[in-house]
Amino acid sequence: MIKRVHQTLLLVSVLLTIFFSIIIYNSLQEKEENERWVIHTFEVIQKATTLLSELKDAETGQRGYLLTGRQEYLEPYKNALQNIDSELIELSKFTIDNTKQQENINALKYYIRKRIAVLDSTIKVYDKESLEGAQRVINTDSGRISMDSIRSIIDRMLSEEDKLLLIRSQKLKRSTDFLQFSTLLALAFIGLMTLSAYITISRKDKENNKLVSQLREYNMNLQSEVHNRTAELEEKNEELNRLNEGLIKLNAEKNYFLGMAAHDLKSPLNNVKGLIELLKTSTKNENNEQKEVLIHIDKSVTKMANLINDLLDINKIEQGASNMKIQSVNVTLLMRQVLEGFKKHASDKNIQLYYNKPLSDIFVESDKNYLVQIFDNLLSNAVKYTIPGKEVKVELTKSESEVKIAIIDQGMGIPPHELPELFGRFKKLSTRPTGGEHSSGLGLSIVKRLVDELGATIECSSEVGRGSVFTLALPVSAS
Repeated sequence: MIKRVHQTLLLVSVLLTIFFSIIIYNSLQEKEENERWVIHTFEVIQKATTLLSELKDAETGQRGYLLTGRQEYLEPYKNALQNIDSELIELSKFTIDNTKQQENINALKYYIRKRIAVLDSTIKVYDKESLEGAQRVINTDSGRISMDSIRSIIDRMLSEEDKLLLIRSQKLKRSTDFLQFSTLLALAFIGLMTLSAYITISRKDKENNKLVSQLREYNMNLQSEVHNRTAELEEKNEELNRLNEGLIKLNAEKNYFLGMAAHDLKSPLNNVKGLIELLKTSTKNENNEQKEVLIHIDKSVTKMANLINDLLDINKIEQGASNMKIQSVNVTLLMRQVLEGFKKHASDKNIQLYYNKPLSDIFVESDKNYLVQIFDNLLSNAVKYTIPGKEVKVELTKSESEVKIAIIDQGMGIPPHELPELFGRFKKLSTRPTGGEHSSGLGLSIVKRLVDELGATIECSSEVGRGSVFTLALPVSAS
């Protein structure tokens, strides 16, 4: 009876595993499809804004030629005309599935031809007659009317794509949420089955131990039975070892999944970041609300990219994927280089950065990349938590045995009871960034792991209302 129950549970486990695998696979396919459509929408927006930019370039080239009469101004004009044709073709291909956008493109082609015809006729009149003749053509306002129509059509196209982007982004979020839920449910099921197996094995092990104790009390004639029981025990122990190896493998797969998921997220985030930068440079007529939306998107993408990088760092450390290379490092120069990267952030918050160091350069035996990551995290926190209008100081000192780097901020400080949790993973304390910056709760945990690997030490002293001091101690270079 018990054996039949175990067989039934095993069959149910196999079926559920297959079911979860199918669900996760389908969810991944749906997520990838939704990601493709979101990227497709961004590409259409990019093509439309690029087309408008090329038209403006054509106008600029024509205007420069009319004002100066210099042939070199016609080069950007001619280049823009060639690019306009190719951009129209690309835009038409990208929106072939959208009837409304195809109607907009047909109207756009008509008005673009009219606008180019006016530009071309103006140049021809200028060449044959004079600037006054060209001005007569311009004063007919046909070119301006065509350009206004072009802008209106492109605005409609962008509005349509914005609606599609919202719908497709919502679909992508739903598919991503469902994938995460399915994955967590599958992991919970695996964990439950593992726990069930462990309990079963433990119970069997206890029973076997009890049987061995009883057998030892019997006479020597029962040695063969004892031998059989011992063999059975060894078999159970081997099974337990196999299960333990399975648990280790499962943990490794978890780390692999985390790394893979983070890497998969980085690529679309980089694409979105690139599109944002393109929008910043190519779109010149957006209103204040559009600018604020663009800035908000940029900040959100940056926050998520930073969180993914932190997760990748933690994952790499947990997997023991260390490629530490100890060498002589000029820590004076390295700190100055890292500080340069925080000047803009500090300037935006009206925070002064000060660097106090000895006259001669200081060297340490350490890993350069580890030090850059440690300095970067500590300085990022200092600027992030310092009150606007205050100061962040870096003090570099050297003794016979060690080099100390103190990073001093003027933030709100850390309550004494929270200091023991400071370097814990995902620990978010009561102190909050003073400029609304994002904090993943991983930065100081990464710092502590890297410092430990280097054989260095780090300490923090803090006073509520006055700020904090992080002191890193590194061994002096032998050279």
